[in-house]
Amino acid sequence: MYCTDRNFFYFLVNELFRYQWFDKPVTVSEEITDALYDVTKGIVDQLISIYIYMNIDFLNRKKKPEINSKYIYAVTNKHFAGLRDVLENLDSDFSDYLMQEIKENAKLELDKIEDEAKQLKEAEKILNNNSSEEKVQIKNVVANITAIYDEYTPTQIEDAFKKVIRKKSSVGKAEREISKLVIEQLTKQQHTRSDLHKKNTPSVIQMQNFLGIDKEDK
Repeated sequence: MYCTDRNFFYFLVNELFRYQWFDKPVTVSEEITDALYDVTKGIVDQLISIYIYMNIDFLNRKKKPEINSKYIYAVTNKHFAGLRDVLENLDSDFSDYLMQEIKENAKLELDKIEDEAKQLKEAEKILNNNSSEEKVQIKNVVANITAIYDEYTPTQIEDAFKKVIRKKSSVGKAEREISKLVIEQLTKQQHTRSDLHKKNTPSVIQMQNFLGIDKEDK
């Protein structure tokens, strides 16, 4: 689909921006619309492709960019390199064959982008669910252990939990089994600290030898 009506194109851009994954809501401006028209020449399939890639690119960046014409050109040059040169000729030397070729390429690219977007969304959903479940599990494990043992602080229990949960052997285990493994980890840590304390504490004889004190001097 090829759109030459700027008002209708503006309407399409506004409709697209109803669905956005940016950190803050972005309002469509004339600058944004003009840039999108410039990089698509009114080809709706291409507009959708670039807009989806704008969102994906934004999500993948640690330092979030401002959504403006500069960003639109950057995304286009990065993900649609070479296409702008083709589109530049549309106004002067446009053909049905060229349009069909662009639409087909855009459709393939769009399918690929949609798959990537779905995978990204699913990954985010899984991560969020795991994070929420882990928080609940930590809370329950801390409650279970502190109800029986008073020598461990919640912080110590949480640290032990994180060590246990990273092990493959803990995958798929019930909360009670996880609690048992955490207690074992805490006991192990306690013994380790005790052993270190013993090793680091010199005996009376060692102190006497170090200070050069003979038994007869006592």
